[in-house]
Amino acid sequence: MDTKKLLVLVLSWLLPGSGYWFVQQRLKSGILFLLIVPTYFLGICMLDFSTYFLHKHRFYYVLNFVIGLPGILFVNFATSTPQLVSSPDVIQLGFLCIAVSSLLNILLFSKIYFTLSKVSR
Repeated sequence: MDTKKLLVLVLSWLLPGSGYWFVQQRLKSGILFLLIVPTYFLGICMLDFSTYFLHKHRFYYVLNFVIGLPGILFVNFATSTPQLVSSPDVIQLGFLCIAVSSLLNILLFSKIYFTLSKVSR
């Protein structure tokens, strides 16, 4: 794997959608960024901007790192105690938003990988 492909893959993981920016599909890059990152932050809002619920559910805690830089920043700077008391349904919706955005980032990452493989042939 050459360094350019590796750089695009790492940047695609760090900022969702940025991989398409480097393959000259800027509109697609912007749309995907505006789809994935706000979905992630909606989930974080539903969890009261707290990592308390994430520490209780390790799967969702790991998914924070799949989303890339937004997840890493959130885990490092969020509080560990919830600010408000959310209902269990809202917490589950928050987990769902985090899971959907993280899995979309995985799909996007794999799509960029296969796009780069086709271009390099």
